Amino acid sequence: MRRMPLALLASAVLAAMLLVGSFPLSTWMAQRHQISALSAQLRSIQRQNAALRSEAAKLSQPRYVGHLARSRYGLVPKGSRAYVVIPAPSKSTSPTRQKG
Repeated sequence: MRRMPLALLASAVLAAMLLVGSFPLSTWMAQRHQISALSAQLRSIQRQNAALRSEAAKLSQPRYVGHLARSRYGLVPKGSRAYVVIPAPSKSTSPTRQKG
């Protein structure tokens, strides 16, 4: 008879320990997941930062800026002339004369 209350008490203590221990464990697991996600985000931002540093270094070179100005915006250096070459019209789009 004495063993039954002792076993019940031991079970209650074990259940209480598991219950109390499960909350910190779930918090710890959630924090690990959050750390993992933030680490991945940090690596992505560091890659973007490196790419932006590289682009900034290129943009500090006048030759590269000149290349961008010509290729993207059609600008030419001072004292130069820009020419636009218009393609010849194709036969299907050329107007036809009607004899009348």
